[in-house]
Amino acid sequence: MAVFLNIAINQLQKYNQVGNLNITRETIAYNPERLPDCFDTT
Repeated sequence: MAVFLNIAINQLQKYNQVGNLNITRETIAYNPERLPDCFDTT
């Protein structure tokens, strides 16, 4: 379980565009359509 949590946190940090991980997490929580953008590998 910890491995998956670390993967998710690392992906959020890569996607973090505003410089604040909490704001990024809340943005995705309120707008789930943006979640696949975090895992975009292009």
